[in-house]
Amino acid sequence: MKRFKKIKEIITWLSIIIYMVIALSFVSEKEAQIPCSSVVVAIIDNSQNLFIEEDDVISMIYDKGGKVLGYPIDSINLANLEDLINNNPSIKKSEVYRTINGILKIDIEQRTPIVRIINFNNESYYIDEQGALMPLSNNYTARVLVANGDINEPYKRNYSTDIISTSKNDELNRHCILCDIYNIAKFINDDEFWKSQIEQIYIRNNEYELIPRVGSQTILFGGVENLNEKFVKLKALYKKGFSQLGWNKYKTINLKYNNQIICTKR
Repeated sequence: MKRFKKIKEIITWLSIIIYMVIALSFVSEKEAQIPCSSVVVAIIDNSQNLFIEEDDVISMIYDKGGKVLGYPIDSINLANLEDLINNNPSIKKSEVYRTINGILKIDIEQRTPIVRIINFNNESYYIDEQGALMPLSNNYTARVLVANGDINEPYKRNYSTDIISTSKNDELNRHCILCDIYNIAKFINDDEFWKSQIEQIYIRNNEYELIPRVGSQTILFGGVENLNEKFVKLKALYKKGFSQLGWNKYKTINLKYNNQIICTKR
C-alpha cells in the first residue's frame, strides 16, 4: 500500500514537471514573437560628457543596423548592434538588451577626453583617458588641456578604436609624440592640484612646455623622463616659493635638469 502511494506521488510530480516544461516552451515561443515596441537609450554619463545624444544612437541603428521596430524582439541581433554602436569613436562601450515586453534597451558610456590636440595643420582632436583618439563633436566641446605647437600627427579614422601604446620597452613608442602628450596629460588629469593649475602643453623642438592658468610664467618641462620627480619639485615650488614671492616674479621655470629648478626672473 505504501509502495503504491509512493509511485502515485512520483507520477504526480512527473506530470507537474512535464506540464511546466510544455507551458514554459509555449510562453517562450510566444515571447519570441513579441514585436519590438520601442527603443530606449540611456546615456549613463551624460552629466559629464555630451558627445552623444539619444537621437544620435537611434539614427545610427536605423541608418546602418536595419529596422527593429515591429520586428520580433527575439530576432534582433544584439551583438551586431553593440558592434555598430561601439564603432562610434565617441562611445567607450555599450550594452544592448531586450525586455520580455518588447522593449530594446541600450546603455551607452561615452569616452572621457583628457587633452585636445591641435596639430601643425590646425587639425584638432582629443585623446581620451585610455589613450584612444577621438574626433571633435558638433554637440559638445570638452574643457580639457590643450596641446599644440610642433605636432605633425594627423587624426586617422582607425585610431579611434586603437589605444596609444605607452610601453617603455618599445623604442619606437618611446619617441611617439602623442604617447608623450598622453603621459603628461594623464598625470595632470589624475592629480586635482595640477588639473586646476595647468591649462596648456606646448611642444617646441621635441621638448614640452607647460602653461599655467595662474601667472604668466612658462614651465620648461623638457622630455617626459622623470615625469613624477619633475612634478614633485614643481609642486614644492608652487606651494612654498610662490606663496612668498608671488606668481609673476619669474618668467620661466626650468625643470630640464636633474635635482634642480632654474628660475629666470622677469
